[in-house]
Order: sequence, then C-alpha cells, then structure tokens
Amino acid sequence: MRASLFLILFLVLGSWLFAQSYRGLAPFNDTICWVSGSSGSVIKTIDGGATWDTISPTGYSTKEFRDIHVYSANHALVMSSGANAVILSTRDGGKNWELVHSTSRLGVFYDAMGVFGPFICVVGDPYKPSVESELRIDMILSCDSGKTWDCTYANVWAGMWVPDSAEAFFAASGTNIILSYRGSYSAETFEPKNLHYTLVSGGSNPRLYTNGIRMGLPFNRGESAGAYGHASASGARMVIVGGDYRKPYSTELNCVYYDTKSHTYELSAIPPNGYRSGVAEFNNGQMWVCTGTNGTDFSLDDGKTWRATSLAGFNACAFSSNYLWLCGDKGNVQRVEALRIVH
Repeated sequence: MRASLFLILFLVLGSWLFAQSYRGLAPFNDTICWVSGSSGSVIKTIDGGATWDTISPTGYSTKEFRDIHVYSANHALVMSSGANAVILSTRDGGKNWELVHSTSRLGVFYDAMGVFGPFICVVGDPYKPSVESELRIDMILSCDSGKTWDCTYANVWAGMWVPDSAEAFFAASGTNIILSYRGSYSAETFEPKNLHYTLVSGGSNPRLYTNGIRMGLPFNRGESAGAYGHASASGARMVIVGGDYRKPYSTELNCVYYDTKSHTYELSAIPPNGYRSGVAEFNNGQMWVCTGTNGTDFSLDDGKTWRATSLAGFNACAFSSNYLWLCGDKGNVQRVEALRIVH
C-alpha cells in the first residue's frame, strides 16, 4: 500500500513537472540557477542542476512567470505576463514572496525585464494610455531593485516612441531588452542620460530601439514573426535572433548581427537552423549560442555563421562563468559545460 502511494505521488509530481513550460532563466553562478514558467512555477538549484527545489509563490498558480532576475543566492524578482500582471520579490531564497507591483489595466502584457544594478526596466506590448492618445510602448522603471516602481528617471524613456498597432515584444526568453550603463557607474556619479537600453520587436514592423535611435530589422513580419531576443558584447557587437515560432524549421530571416566594419545590421551568411527565441554570449563574444523549439546552435564569429549543436530545443539560454544553462517546454532544464558545446 505504501509503495502504491509513493508511486502515485511520483506520477502526480512527475506529470506536474514535465507539464511546465519554462522561459524565465537566471543563473547566479555555476551552481545556483533560478527558473520560472507556467502555472506560477519557480524552481531553484544550488548544486549545479543535480537537484531542483520547487519554490513557487503561493496563490499565483494561474500566472505565467515569463522572466526572472537574481540578485543573490537569496534575492530574486519574478515577472508575470498576461492579465493582472504581477512582479514578486523574495529575499530569503524563495521561502517567502512579496508582491512589489501589480496592474489590472486592460490589455497589459509584460514581456521582459532588463536589469542593471538597482535599475530595472520592464517592457510590455504597446497600449493606449487613454482613448484619445497614441500608442506607447509599455515601460515601467524601478530605481531600487524592485522595491518601488515610481522611479523619477522613468521620464527619460517614457513616451519616446510610437509603435505600430500590431508591433509586439515577445515574452519568449527574457532577452528582448538589455539594460546597461554608458561609462563607469557609481551611485555618487550616476547620470540618468547614461542609463541605456536596447530593445527588439516583432509583429508588423520588427525594429531595434535604443536611447534616441530606432531602426528597422530584416526579419519576417507577421503576428508570430520578428525579432525575439538579442545579446551584446563589447565593441558594439550584437546578435539578434527570431523568425516565426509557427514555422520552427524555417531558416529564413531569423538572425542578424552587427557588422562592426560596415556599421550595419546584416543577415547571417549561414543562419541558425530554425526559429530561435533566445540568445546568449560567452566570454565577451568568444562564442554565441541561440536556441529555439527545434534545436540549439552556436557561432564563433559574432553571428555571421552558425552550426547546430547536439542539444535539444529550448526556449531560453544563459551563461554563467563556465556553463550554458537552458530551459524549455515539458519541464526541460539543462546545464552544459561551455567549452564542450563546440565539440
């Protein structure tokens, strides 16, 4: 009887785990990593992925936690997409969670968080602040690591751009926005104008947004197409990936890179092997990895050419010092030694 109960418990827990779709990925170091996803799920490992603890916030089982950021082994923020969006914070390793932001505004859909030090920018799909107003990119900003969301520097970016009505920022891997700082940052010398972001979009008009610049990108257009994520390295190098998630094996217009010689964004000469939702760089651009539902690829030349790996398909990828972490559908999470990816 006891064996039967254990079997039932194993089957129930196993079916729950493998039903999860993970998209939020935040490695803190080579051994600690946090992952978030569907059904309000948050899991964490402290032993390099050998075991995982479920630390899902109580009362949020209907939420899609599409992005997560980790400040320390105990402090993390998780963001939900969809109606009645929330941002939760924990400072005790996931034992307790605090609601730090929520909105019931009609049509809200948060896509990703960009983080630099105490500054956080959450980007969401375009919306109208009022019936009469023009569309705006939905952005909220925190200056205190997510404690409050009324940052006085929000007006640096707010209302800067008017997007197309069918333009979107996909909540696919948490890599469609990157927040950084130009110059040497310190709290004493901080200048709001030096807080910098890059943002990529899809839908009707795939584009790259930065502080003061907006340009079109050569991706397919459509409800499920466009740019999904990007990564950057020093020397202005950047790789942007995407495609059409409804055509997972299509290699058409699914990756561009910044050519530092021509100072333009060029299509990859040998593209990744399908739609790609997430991308990450290793060791200041020594290697780039992108992943999507049908596979994972790597590039050793800043995104110009790509080769398939032996890894399966995932939704998101990120590097720690020596490892590549990936998460995806059916509860799939993996850690791979970075230097073995190309072998």
